[in-house]
Amino acid sequence: MPDVFLSSHIAGVTDAAEARFFEYMVDDVQRVLTGVRPRFRLVPRESIAP
Repeated sequence: MPDVFLSSHIAGVTDAAEARFFEYMVDDVQRVLTGVRPRFRLVPRESIAP
């Protein structure tokens, strides 16, 4: 979809946390697609500093 920008939050990357990043992203996408509020706050692309 051309109007969608997905980005993971990568602050505090550790070996233990790295394995969970993909799982969290997939979970939130599935939640949104089924009408459930995402677990993590979504940030409009325009508010992300270059």
